[in-house]
Amino acid sequence: MKLHLLPIAVCYFMATLGIVDAQPKTPKDKLPANLPPEVKSHVLLFYGDKPADRVSAAATLAGMGKRAKPALPIMKEMLNDGTYIAVEGAPYPVWGDSSWVGMEIARIMAGMGKPATDILLETALKGQMWHEGKSAQAGLASMGSPGVEILRPYMKSENRQERQVATDAIVMMGKSGVPSLIEMLKDDDEYMLQSAAEALGQIGDTRAVEPLIHLLDHPKKGPKWRTVVALGKLKDKRATMPLIAVANRKTDDAQTRFNACQSLGQIGDTAATTNLIKLLNDAVSGVRSGSAAALGQIKDKRAVEPLLDMLEDTEWNVRSSAVAALGDLGDGRAVNPLIERLQDASSSVRANAAASLGKLKARNAVEPLIVALKKAIATNQGMDKQYMGQAILSITGCPFSHDPAKLEAWWKENKDKHAED
Repeated sequence: MKLHLLPIAVCYFMATLGIVDAQPKTPKDKLPANLPPEVKSHVLLFYGDKPADRVSAAATLAGMGKRAKPALPIMKEMLNDGTYIAVEGAPYPVWGDSSWVGMEIARIMAGMGKPATDILLETALKGQMWHEGKSAQAGLASMGSPGVEILRPYMKSENRQERQVATDAIVMMGKSGVPSLIEMLKDDDEYMLQSAAEALGQIGDTRAVEPLIHLLDHPKKGPKWRTVVALGKLKDKRATMPLIAVANRKTDDAQTRFNACQSLGQIGDTAATTNLIKLLNDAVSGVRSGSAAALGQIKDKRAVEPLLDMLEDTEWNVRSSAVAALGDLGDGRAVNPLIERLQDASSSVRANAAASLGKLKARNAVEPLIVALKKAIATNQGMDKQYMGQAILSITGCPFSHDPAKLEAWWKENKDKHAED
Protein backbone atom coordinates (compact mmCIF):
# COMPACT_ATOMS: atom_id res chain seq x y z
CA MET A 1 0.00 0.00 0.00
CA LYS A 2 1.63 3.25 -1.13
CA LEU A 3 1.06 6.55 0.66
CA HIS A 4 1.04 10.01 -0.93
CA LEU A 5 0.92 13.23 1.05
CA LEU A 6 -1.63 15.85 0.16
CA PRO A 7 -0.31 19.39 -0.47
CA ILE A 8 1.19 20.96 2.64
CA ALA A 9 -1.14 23.95 2.27
CA VAL A 10 -4.17 21.68 2.68
CA CYS A 11 -2.83 20.14 5.87
CA TYR A 12 -1.84 23.57 7.22
CA PHE A 13 -5.30 24.96 6.50
CA MET A 14 -6.93 22.04 8.33
CA ALA A 15 -4.55 22.51 11.26
CA THR A 16 -5.54 26.16 11.58
CA LEU A 17 -9.15 25.01 11.89
CA GLY A 18 -8.23 22.75 14.77
CA ILE A 19 -9.02 19.66 12.70
CA VAL A 20 -5.56 18.06 12.70
CA ASP A 21 -3.97 16.82 15.92
CA ALA A 22 -0.73 15.47 14.47
CA GLN A 23 1.09 14.53 17.66
CA PRO A 24 0.27 12.52 20.77
CA LYS A 25 -1.19 14.50 23.67
CA THR A 26 1.33 12.91 25.99
CA PRO A 27 4.55 15.03 26.04
CA LYS A 28 7.77 13.28 25.07
CA ASP A 29 9.13 13.54 28.60
CA LYS A 30 5.98 11.96 30.04
CA LEU A 31 6.05 8.74 28.00
CA PRO A 32 5.30 5.56 29.97
CA ALA A 33 8.34 4.31 31.86
CA ASN A 34 7.63 0.73 30.83
CA LEU A 35 8.36 1.37 27.14
CA PRO A 36 11.24 -0.87 26.02
CA PRO A 37 14.01 1.17 24.34
CA GLU A 38 13.37 -0.33 20.90
CA VAL A 39 9.66 0.48 21.26
CA LYS A 40 10.30 4.01 22.53
CA SER A 41 12.54 4.81 19.58
CA HIS A 42 9.60 4.22 17.21
CA VAL A 43 7.05 5.94 19.47
CA LEU A 44 9.22 9.07 19.29
CA LEU A 45 8.65 9.12 15.53
CA PHE A 46 5.00 9.97 16.23
CA TYR A 47 6.26 13.42 17.27
CA GLY A 48 7.93 14.00 13.92
CA ASP A 49 6.69 16.20 11.10
CA LYS A 50 6.62 13.50 8.41
CA PRO A 51 3.21 11.78 8.19
CA ALA A 52 4.58 8.78 6.32
CA ASP A 53 7.12 8.21 9.11
CA ARG A 54 4.34 8.25 11.70
CA VAL A 55 2.44 5.55 9.82
CA SER A 56 5.61 3.51 9.29
CA ALA A 57 6.40 3.72 12.99
CA ALA A 58 2.99 2.25 13.81
CA ALA A 59 3.54 -0.57 11.32
CA THR A 60 6.93 -1.35 12.87
CA LEU A 61 5.41 -1.40 16.35
CA ALA A 62 2.73 -3.81 15.17
CA GLY A 63 5.48 -6.12 13.92
CA MET A 64 6.99 -6.25 17.41
CA GLY A 65 4.03 -8.18 18.75
CA LYS A 66 3.46 -8.22 22.51
CA ARG A 67 6.54 -6.07 23.16
CA ALA A 68 4.66 -3.11 21.65
CA LYS A 69 1.67 -3.40 24.01
CA PRO A 70 2.90 -0.55 26.27
CA ALA A 71 2.79 1.73 23.20
CA LEU A 72 -0.93 1.20 22.62
CA PRO A 73 -2.06 4.20 24.72
CA ILE A 74 0.15 6.48 22.61
CA MET A 75 -1.09 4.86 19.40
CA LYS A 76 -4.62 5.57 20.61
CA GLU A 77 -3.72 9.26 20.86
CA MET A 78 -2.50 9.11 17.26
CA LEU A 79 -5.97 8.14 16.02
CA ASN A 80 -6.81 11.85 15.96
CA ASP A 81 -3.96 12.61 13.54
CA GLY A 82 -6.03 13.98 10.68
CA THR A 83 -3.15 14.73 8.32
CA TYR A 84 -4.56 13.65 4.96
CA ILE A 85 -2.77 11.23 2.70
CA ALA A 86 -3.75 9.45 -0.49
CA VAL A 87 -3.57 5.67 -0.32
CA GLU A 88 -3.28 3.38 -3.34
CA GLY A 89 -5.43 0.31 -2.82
CA ALA A 90 -7.18 1.80 0.21
CA PRO A 91 -9.17 -0.86 2.08
CA TYR A 92 -12.11 1.45 2.80
CA PRO A 93 -14.44 1.46 -0.22
CA VAL A 94 -16.48 4.35 1.19
CA TRP A 95 -13.45 6.63 1.31
CA GLY A 96 -11.85 5.67 -1.99
CA ASP A 97 -8.20 6.77 -2.10
CA SER A 98 -8.60 9.34 0.69
CA SER A 99 -7.22 8.59 4.12
CA TRP A 100 -5.35 10.21 6.96
CA VAL A 101 -2.60 9.17 9.34
CA GLY A 102 -4.93 8.26 12.20
CA MET A 103 -7.00 6.05 9.94
CA GLU A 104 -3.93 4.17 8.73
CA ILE A 105 -2.70 3.70 12.29
CA ALA A 106 -6.13 2.36 13.26
CA ARG A 107 -5.92 -0.16 10.42
CA ILE A 108 -2.55 -1.25 11.73
CA MET A 109 -3.87 -1.52 15.28
CA ALA A 110 -6.67 -3.76 14.04
CA GLY A 111 -4.07 -6.46 13.47
CA MET A 112 -2.46 -6.13 16.91
CA GLY A 113 -4.83 -8.34 18.87
CA LYS A 114 -7.61 -7.86 21.40
CA PRO A 115 -6.04 -5.09 23.55
CA ALA A 116 -5.75 -2.94 20.43
CA THR A 117 -9.19 -3.76 19.06
CA ASP A 118 -10.67 -2.99 22.49
CA ILE A 119 -9.10 0.44 22.22
CA LEU A 120 -10.53 0.89 18.73
CA LEU A 121 -14.00 -0.12 19.89
CA GLU A 122 -13.91 2.19 22.91
CA THR A 123 -12.68 5.09 20.78
CA ALA A 124 -15.28 4.47 18.10
CA LEU A 125 -18.07 4.45 20.68
CA LYS A 126 -16.85 7.19 23.02
CA GLY A 127 -14.26 9.24 21.14
CA GLN A 128 -14.76 13.00 21.52
CA MET A 129 -13.05 14.07 18.30
CA TRP A 130 -14.36 13.39 14.79
CA HIS A 131 -11.09 12.09 13.34
CA GLU A 132 -10.34 9.68 16.17
CA GLY A 133 -13.87 8.25 16.02
CA LYS A 134 -13.81 7.75 12.26
CA SER A 135 -10.28 6.35 12.42
CA ALA A 136 -11.36 3.77 14.98
CA GLN A 137 -14.42 2.83 12.91
CA ALA A 138 -12.21 2.37 9.85
CA GLY A 139 -9.83 0.18 11.82
CA LEU A 140 -12.65 -2.10 12.90
CA ALA A 141 -14.01 -2.10 9.34
CA SER A 142 -10.66 -3.24 7.98
CA MET A 143 -10.97 -6.44 10.03
CA GLY A 144 -13.80 -7.79 7.88
CA SER A 145 -15.87 -10.57 9.48
CA PRO A 146 -14.12 -10.39 12.88
CA GLY A 147 -14.92 -6.68 12.91
CA VAL A 148 -18.57 -7.43 12.21
CA GLU A 149 -18.70 -9.76 15.20
CA ILE A 150 -17.19 -7.09 17.45
CA LEU A 151 -19.74 -4.54 16.23
CA ARG A 152 -22.77 -6.83 16.07
CA PRO A 153 -23.90 -6.35 19.70
CA TYR A 154 -23.92 -2.58 19.21
CA MET A 155 -26.15 -2.84 16.15
CA LYS A 156 -28.98 -3.72 18.55
CA SER A 157 -28.01 -1.36 21.36
CA GLU A 158 -30.75 0.78 22.88
CA ASN A 159 -28.27 3.65 22.66
CA ARG A 160 -28.84 5.34 19.32
CA GLN A 161 -25.27 6.69 19.16
CA GLU A 162 -23.82 3.22 19.61
CA ARG A 163 -26.07 1.83 16.89
CA GLN A 164 -24.99 4.59 14.52
CA VAL A 165 -21.29 4.03 15.21
CA ALA A 166 -21.60 0.29 14.55
CA THR A 167 -23.65 0.88 11.40
CA ASP A 168 -21.19 3.44 10.04
CA ALA A 169 -18.25 1.13 10.66
CA ILE A 170 -19.87 -1.77 8.81
CA VAL A 171 -20.82 0.56 5.95
CA MET A 172 -17.10 1.34 5.64
CA MET A 173 -16.55 -2.31 4.78
CA GLY A 174 -18.52 -1.80 1.59
CA LYS A 175 -19.76 -4.86 -0.26
CA SER A 176 -17.71 -7.25 1.86
CA GLY A 177 -20.05 -6.48 4.77
CA VAL A 178 -23.24 -7.25 2.84
CA PRO A 179 -23.55 -10.99 3.61
CA SER A 180 -23.31 -10.35 7.34
CA LEU A 181 -25.85 -7.54 7.13
CA ILE A 182 -28.28 -9.71 5.17
CA GLU A 183 -27.94 -12.36 7.85
CA MET A 184 -28.78 -9.72 10.47
CA LEU A 185 -32.12 -9.14 8.74
CA LYS A 186 -33.20 -12.51 10.19
CA ASP A 187 -32.74 -11.21 13.74
CA ASP A 188 -35.75 -10.64 15.98
CA ASP A 189 -34.35 -7.45 17.51
CA GLU A 190 -36.01 -4.29 16.21
CA TYR A 191 -32.88 -2.16 16.53
CA MET A 192 -30.72 -4.73 14.78
CA LEU A 193 -33.14 -4.75 11.84
CA GLN A 194 -33.14 -0.95 11.65
CA SER A 195 -29.35 -0.75 11.69
CA ALA A 196 -28.87 -3.53 9.12
CA ALA A 197 -31.44 -2.08 6.72
CA GLU A 198 -29.90 1.38 6.98
CA ALA A 199 -26.41 0.02 6.33
CA LEU A 200 -27.54 -2.01 3.31
CA GLY A 201 -29.14 1.06 1.81
CA GLN A 202 -25.96 3.08 2.24
CA ILE A 203 -23.72 0.39 0.74
CA GLY A 204 -25.99 0.07 -2.30
CA ASP A 205 -25.50 -3.61 -3.13
CA THR A 206 -28.54 -5.06 -4.92
CA ARG A 207 -28.02 -8.46 -3.29
CA ALA A 208 -29.98 -6.90 -0.44
CA VAL A 209 -33.14 -6.16 -2.47
CA GLU A 210 -35.04 -9.40 -1.93
CA PRO A 211 -34.15 -9.77 1.76
CA LEU A 212 -35.22 -6.17 2.35
CA ILE A 213 -38.51 -6.67 0.50
CA HIS A 214 -39.35 -9.46 2.94
CA LEU A 215 -38.96 -6.95 5.78
CA LEU A 216 -41.65 -4.60 4.41
CA ASP A 217 -44.32 -6.53 6.30
CA HIS A 218 -42.61 -6.15 9.66
CA PRO A 219 -45.12 -5.07 12.34
CA LYS A 220 -42.88 -2.36 13.82
CA LYS A 221 -42.56 1.09 12.27
CA GLY A 222 -38.78 1.48 12.71
CA PRO A 223 -37.57 -1.50 10.69
CA LYS A 224 -40.28 -0.95 8.09
CA TRP A 225 -39.60 2.67 7.21
CA ARG A 226 -35.82 2.21 7.24
CA THR A 227 -36.30 -0.70 4.85
CA VAL A 228 -38.47 1.48 2.60
CA VAL A 229 -35.73 4.14 2.54
CA ALA A 230 -33.02 1.56 1.86
CA LEU A 231 -34.90 0.14 -1.13
CA GLY A 232 -35.13 3.62 -2.60
CA LYS A 233 -31.37 4.01 -2.35
CA LEU A 234 -30.84 0.66 -4.07
CA LYS A 235 -32.93 1.84 -7.07
CA ASP A 236 -33.86 -1.67 -8.14
CA LYS A 237 -37.15 -2.13 -10.03
CA ARG A 238 -37.86 -5.39 -8.20
CA ALA A 239 -38.93 -3.19 -5.30
CA THR A 240 -41.48 -1.18 -7.32
CA MET A 241 -44.61 -3.24 -6.70
CA PRO A 242 -43.84 -4.00 -3.03
CA LEU A 243 -43.28 -0.29 -2.40
CA ILE A 244 -46.54 0.57 -4.17
CA ALA A 245 -48.27 -1.80 -1.77
CA VAL A 246 -46.75 0.05 1.20
CA ALA A 247 -47.66 3.46 -0.23
CA ASN A 248 -51.27 2.32 -0.59
CA ARG A 249 -51.48 0.56 2.78
CA LYS A 250 -53.61 2.84 4.94
CA THR A 251 -52.81 0.84 8.06
CA ASP A 252 -49.23 2.09 7.85
CA ASP A 253 -48.26 5.44 9.33
CA ALA A 254 -48.04 8.57 7.15
CA GLN A 255 -44.23 8.77 7.33
CA THR A 256 -43.75 5.23 6.06
CA ARG A 257 -46.20 5.78 3.20
CA PHE A 258 -44.50 9.08 2.31
CA ASN A 259 -41.11 7.34 2.33
CA ALA A 260 -42.50 4.65 0.03
CA CYS A 261 -43.55 7.31 -2.47
CA GLN A 262 -40.16 8.95 -2.16
CA SER A 263 -38.38 5.65 -2.81
CA LEU A 264 -40.55 4.99 -5.87
CA GLY A 265 -39.37 8.30 -7.22
CA GLN A 266 -35.75 7.35 -6.63
CA ILE A 267 -36.23 4.05 -8.45
CA GLY A 268 -37.80 5.89 -11.39
CA ASP A 269 -39.88 3.01 -12.72
CA THR A 270 -42.75 4.18 -14.96
CA ALA A 271 -44.68 1.10 -13.83
CA ALA A 272 -45.42 3.10 -10.68
CA THR A 273 -46.97 6.06 -12.51
CA THR A 274 -50.61 4.94 -12.52
CA ASN A 275 -50.59 4.07 -8.82
CA LEU A 276 -48.84 7.31 -7.89
CA ILE A 277 -51.41 9.32 -9.83
CA LYS A 278 -54.15 7.60 -7.83
CA LEU A 279 -52.34 8.48 -4.62
CA LEU A 280 -52.60 12.16 -5.53
CA ASN A 281 -56.15 11.87 -4.17
CA ASP A 282 -55.15 10.23 -0.89
CA ALA A 283 -56.64 11.64 2.30
CA VAL A 284 -53.16 12.12 3.82
CA SER A 285 -51.45 15.28 2.57
CA GLY A 286 -47.98 13.78 3.06
CA VAL A 287 -48.86 10.92 0.74
CA ARG A 288 -50.22 13.35 -1.87
CA SER A 289 -47.05 15.43 -1.57
CA GLY A 290 -44.77 12.39 -1.79
CA SER A 291 -46.63 11.06 -4.81
CA ALA A 292 -46.33 14.39 -6.62
CA ALA A 293 -42.60 14.55 -5.95
CA ALA A 294 -42.12 10.96 -7.12
CA LEU A 295 -43.98 11.64 -10.37
CA GLY A 296 -41.59 14.50 -11.05
CA GLN A 297 -38.61 12.20 -10.57
CA ILE A 298 -40.07 9.49 -12.81
CA LYS A 299 -40.76 12.04 -15.57
CA ASP A 300 -43.70 10.23 -17.14
CA LYS A 301 -45.75 12.77 -19.13
CA ARG A 302 -48.95 10.98 -18.14
CA ALA A 303 -48.61 12.79 -14.83
CA VAL A 304 -48.79 16.34 -16.23
CA GLU A 305 -52.58 16.86 -16.14
CA PRO A 306 -53.07 15.18 -12.74
CA LEU A 307 -50.29 17.33 -11.31
CA LEU A 308 -51.85 20.48 -12.75
CA ASP A 309 -55.00 19.59 -10.84
CA MET A 310 -52.95 19.44 -7.64
CA LEU A 311 -52.06 23.13 -7.90
CA GLU A 312 -55.42 23.84 -6.26
CA ASP A 313 -54.80 21.51 -3.30
CA THR A 314 -55.62 23.06 0.08
CA GLU A 315 -52.25 22.02 1.57
CA TRP A 316 -49.18 24.08 0.70
CA ASN A 317 -46.81 21.09 0.84
CA VAL A 318 -48.83 19.32 -1.85
CA ARG A 319 -48.91 22.40 -4.09
CA SER A 320 -45.18 22.90 -3.55
CA SER A 321 -44.35 19.33 -4.57
CA ALA A 322 -46.65 19.60 -7.59
CA VAL A 323 -45.09 22.79 -8.96
CA ALA A 324 -41.61 21.33 -8.49
CA ALA A 325 -42.63 18.12 -10.24
CA LEU A 326 -44.05 20.02 -13.20
CA GLY A 327 -40.70 21.70 -13.67
CA ASP A 328 -39.00 18.30 -13.67
CA LEU A 329 -41.45 16.96 -16.26
CA GLY A 330 -40.53 19.75 -18.68
CA ASP A 331 -43.94 20.08 -20.33
CA GLY A 332 -45.03 23.47 -21.73
CA ARG A 333 -48.62 22.91 -20.60
CA ALA A 334 -47.50 23.83 -17.11
CA VAL A 335 -46.21 27.34 -17.89
CA ASN A 336 -49.36 29.43 -17.40
CA PRO A 337 -50.54 27.53 -14.30
CA LEU A 338 -47.06 27.95 -12.84
CA ILE A 339 -47.14 31.69 -13.54
CA GLU A 340 -50.35 31.88 -11.50
CA ARG A 341 -48.59 30.13 -8.61
CA LEU A 342 -46.08 33.01 -8.37
CA GLN A 343 -48.83 34.69 -6.33
CA ASP A 344 -49.47 31.68 -4.07
CA ALA A 345 -49.89 32.33 -0.34
CA SER A 346 -47.00 29.94 0.41
CA SER A 347 -43.41 31.12 -0.08
CA SER A 348 -42.37 27.51 -0.76
CA VAL A 349 -44.89 27.23 -3.58
CA ARG A 350 -43.84 30.57 -5.05
CA ALA A 351 -40.16 29.62 -4.92
CA ASN A 352 -40.70 26.22 -6.56
CA ALA A 353 -42.95 27.76 -9.20
CA ALA A 354 -40.20 30.21 -10.10
CA ALA A 355 -37.60 27.43 -10.19
CA SER A 356 -39.81 25.34 -12.46
CA LEU A 357 -40.40 28.26 -14.84
CA GLY A 358 -36.64 28.67 -14.99
CA LYS A 359 -36.23 24.99 -15.89
CA LEU A 360 -38.89 25.34 -18.59
CA LYS A 361 -37.12 28.43 -20.05
CA ALA A 362 -40.56 30.06 -20.22
CA ARG A 363 -40.01 33.44 -21.94
CA ASN A 364 -43.60 34.55 -21.32
CA ALA A 365 -42.92 34.15 -17.60
CA VAL A 366 -40.23 36.86 -17.50
CA GLU A 367 -42.55 39.81 -16.93
CA PRO A 368 -44.63 38.01 -14.24
CA LEU A 369 -41.35 37.03 -12.59
CA ILE A 370 -40.21 40.68 -12.63
CA VAL A 371 -43.47 41.65 -10.94
CA ALA A 372 -42.97 38.94 -8.35
CA LEU A 373 -39.34 40.03 -7.85
CA LYS A 374 -40.42 43.63 -7.17
CA LYS A 375 -42.98 42.43 -4.66
CA ALA A 376 -40.38 40.24 -2.95
CA ILE A 377 -38.01 43.20 -2.58
CA ALA A 378 -40.78 45.50 -1.34
CA THR A 379 -41.95 42.99 1.27
CA ASN A 380 -38.44 41.81 2.21
CA GLN A 381 -39.08 38.21 1.13
CA GLY A 382 -35.50 36.97 0.76
CA MET A 383 -36.27 33.48 -0.55
CA ASP A 384 -38.70 34.86 -3.14
CA LYS A 385 -36.10 37.39 -4.29
CA GLN A 386 -33.48 34.68 -4.69
CA TYR A 387 -35.71 32.28 -6.63
CA MET A 388 -37.34 34.91 -8.85
CA GLY A 389 -33.95 36.35 -9.76
CA GLN A 390 -32.46 32.93 -10.46
CA ALA A 391 -35.40 31.98 -12.68
CA ILE A 392 -35.04 35.19 -14.69
CA LEU A 393 -31.32 34.52 -15.06
CA SER A 394 -32.00 30.96 -16.24
CA ILE A 395 -34.49 32.16 -18.86
CA THR A 396 -32.76 35.31 -20.12
CA GLY A 397 -29.14 35.23 -19.03
CA CYS A 398 -29.63 38.82 -17.89
CA PRO A 399 -26.72 39.99 -15.69
CA PHE A 400 -29.08 42.26 -13.70
CA SER A 401 -31.55 39.54 -12.74
CA HIS A 402 -31.81 40.74 -9.12
CA ASP A 403 -32.04 44.48 -9.91
CA PRO A 404 -35.58 45.31 -11.10
CA ALA A 405 -34.77 48.75 -12.58
CA LYS A 406 -31.79 47.57 -14.64
CA LEU A 407 -33.58 44.32 -15.41
CA GLU A 408 -36.64 46.05 -16.86
CA ALA A 409 -34.47 48.30 -19.04
CA TRP A 410 -32.44 45.30 -20.22
CA TRP A 411 -35.58 43.27 -20.94
CA LYS A 412 -37.18 46.11 -22.89
CA GLU A 413 -34.11 46.23 -25.10
CA ASN A 414 -33.67 42.46 -25.49
CA LYS A 415 -37.22 41.11 -25.34
CA ASP A 416 -37.70 40.89 -29.10
CA LYS A 417 -34.40 39.14 -29.53
CA HIS A 418 -35.45 36.46 -27.03
CA ALA A 419 -38.77 36.05 -28.83
CA GLU A 420 -36.85 35.20 -32.04
CA ASP A 421 -34.60 32.62 -30.34
